[in-house]
Amino acid sequence: MPFRDDERAVTVQIGAVLLFGILIVSMSLYQATAVPAENREVEFDHSQRVQEDMLEVRNAVLRSASSGTTQPASVSLGTRYPNRLLFVNPPPATGRISTTGAATDGVVVENARALDPETRDYWTGAPRSYETTGLGYRPGYNEYDGAPVTAYEHSVLYDRFGEGTTIARTDQRLVEGRRISLVTLDGALSDARAGATEIDFRPASPAARTVAVTDDGDPVTITVATRLPEDAWRELLDPELETEGGYVRGIDYAAGSPYNRLTLTLVPNETYRLRLARVGVGRGVAPAEPRYLALVDRQDGPVAPGSTHRVTVEARDRFNNPVSGVRVTADATAGDYANASAVTGADGRATFEYTAPRAGARRR
Repeated sequence: MPFRDDERAVTVQIGAVLLFGILIVSMSLYQATAVPAENREVEFDHSQRVQEDMLEVRNAVLRSASSGTTQPASVSLGTRYPNRLLFVNPPPATGRISTTGAATDGVVVENARALDPETRDYWTGAPRSYETTGLGYRPGYNEYDGAPVTAYEHSVLYDRFGEGTTIARTDQRLVEGRRISLVTLDGALSDARAGATEIDFRPASPAARTVAVTDDGDPVTITVATRLPEDAWRELLDPELETEGGYVRGIDYAAGSPYNRLTLTLVPNETYRLRLARVGVGRGVAPAEPRYLALVDRQDGPVAPGSTHRVTVEARDRFNNPVSGVRVTADATAGDYANASAVTGADGRATFEYTAPRAGARRR
């Protein structure tokens, strides 16, 4: 009886090869389509979180300026993808936060004259210029191409998208009614990683003093270096316009490189409350240096012959804020100071004892 060839085992092998091929193709398709889509969702969720972190960065800068204390902020610069048993992820997504480069005339105040006669010796109406930098976060995602660059400058946090669209995420605080608040940022910072980073914002010159100013005959103007577009600034400042009941008479915007220039012209013949501060971040923060002395306590008018009185002065920096550790010397054309030299305390003040000559004199 002849035997015929049995090919049933070959059929089983072919089926197994086909199933294996289908599995490989399916896994390849999942790797090529589903994994990137899932990672894109991870990156999008991270983008939403980091924008909230940058909002806290902005608030920390302003809190440090007003409170005089160091304010920390945590920023999740990048993100990692979920572990996959059979599939491959790209390297973790990183992000970078950095200062944007100092502008030596980042803030300029012109034609502002102080009402207080002591402070008027410094705030004469002459231009006062202040260096400042911005702070920006740039994502480095592998899949999510639509993520914005988030930047902070002059109290405003905004998102800048690749197609040229810019959206402000907070209000401005440069001018609010007759209050002018100028907070500069000093230092150099650059950090890139896949995880979170902690940033400390330190008060280099906290806003401890408010100076009443008016114009010197020409309207007070405030000019800032900015990368925020003109239309965004006009929208932010619209409630402060004179036509809306505010005190901003005009807005001028001049394009330039690397910064544009925004100039606000205020309504003349008004009294404004001017507050300035400097906040430090990263390395290279310049210490506060004294710029002028203000007489804050003395006896006015004639003094009795031979009487003793206390005279207190305050050393202030160019932000009008007190500076400690400054040695001040005193001299009198008539009479004597018991202590010819004193060092300012934590409040920036130094006190001297003055004794009038016995013949009687008006203290100077």
